[in-house]
Amino acid sequence: MTKLLPAQVLTYLNKNGVESRNITGNTAGINCCIAIPSLNEFDNLKILLNSLAENDNQYFNDSLVLFIVNNTADAEYTVKQNNIKTLTFLEGIVNNRDSGITANKIIKSGLRIAFIDAASAGKELDDVEGGVGLARKIAMDEALKIFNYNCSATKLLVCLDADCTVDKNYLTEIRSHFNSKKSSAAVVNYRHNSGGDDINTYAIICYEIYLRYYELALRYAKSPYAFHTIGSTMACDVASYIKAEGMNKRKAAEDFYFLSKLSKFCKVEKIDATNVYPSSRESDRVPFGTGQRVSRYLSYVRNEYELYNPEIFRNLKLWNEYYLSSDFDENNKSAIPTAIDSYLRQNNFYNSFAKIKDNSKTARQLLNQKTRWFDAFRTLKYIHYAKDEHFENINMFKAVEWLLKENDIPVNINEAPSIDEQRDILNLLRNL
Repeated sequence: MTKLLPAQVLTYLNKNGVESRNITGNTAGINCCIAIPSLNEFDNLKILLNSLAENDNQYFNDSLVLFIVNNTADAEYTVKQNNIKTLTFLEGIVNNRDSGITANKIIKSGLRIAFIDAASAGKELDDVEGGVGLARKIAMDEALKIFNYNCSATKLLVCLDADCTVDKNYLTEIRSHFNSKKSSAAVVNYRHNSGGDDINTYAIICYEIYLRYYELALRYAKSPYAFHTIGSTMACDVASYIKAEGMNKRKAAEDFYFLSKLSKFCKVEKIDATNVYPSSRESDRVPFGTGQRVSRYLSYVRNEYELYNPEIFRNLKLWNEYYLSSDFDENNKSAIPTAIDSYLRQNNFYNSFAKIKDNSKTARQLLNQKTRWFDAFRTLKYIHYAKDEHFENINMFKAVEWLLKENDIPVNINEAPSIDEQRDILNLLRNL
């Protein structure tokens, strides 16, 4: 089988691939793979499959929903039992076996399902490396081996999570986006469930306002990295995946680092015409992300109603406008904001830039190297540095008021709006 793979795929697998895992299910003729880690998700996985099955079946024939049911050997007994139930359920679907309403609906829909068992005894993930990053990587790397490379259709790797749901046009819009726009990488729009009136809803509204503010503030600052980094929304073609050296094995923030690396090779675009609905539940699985932020909100350990000071992004905008222009002169310190200059000195930028200039033979190469140096990670590090050393956080709603006004939306928001007013604010941000 491997002899039929394109040379660049073989090279990637030999250099950056992980140990092979067996896929259970029909994988013939696949051009798009939706890779989904599943850990202790028996009930949620069925809800996700219901939403996927309600999609238009236009692309069902050559798209594969690939679950990787995973845990480490030292996982709790209840987690392992839940995963065994999940494996049994998926095996029933793969073998067209009557096993309940959800399974029958999936079978009749024509949605193609397969799975990797990384949960049974002897097949578990490594106790040290095991986590969401490794699970995603295994599924995505295995997908490279099953694509129909004899077909000219774009080969897509799509990430989703087992505790999400999706719109009915999810698969159609992703495939259409990559087919019509010749895109190499994208993130799908997202919306958390913000319709309730309980403490979890308050937490998720607060968190999504933070996410939207950060992304839109980066857009205001003309950052090349103004995109959200939510693992269940990522998609890219095979060529870009290989250039980025594949998914990483991180147990947390694997999405941020993967998209950051992808963005050095191609533009990460936005698919706005459909939505992923991530879970809003509390979780302590990883130290970052939705679950952690909801848990932190519920524990009252800090004031969650604060956001990065707009001055941080005003400085970043001035920097990006100058740094990414052809007129940039690193010796003209008066044109570089003080907070930025201080951060650059701490990170040895000026010595690095001398090497960048020496190694760039064209203006295009110089721009690419400049963008790669001040990448998404260094942008985030600057924001944290500026917060700690120069500009303290401010009230969330005053920060949002500034951002909305910068987008020509004349609003006056008090510092403690009601939950209904917060919902309205979130919807304004969602529609920008």
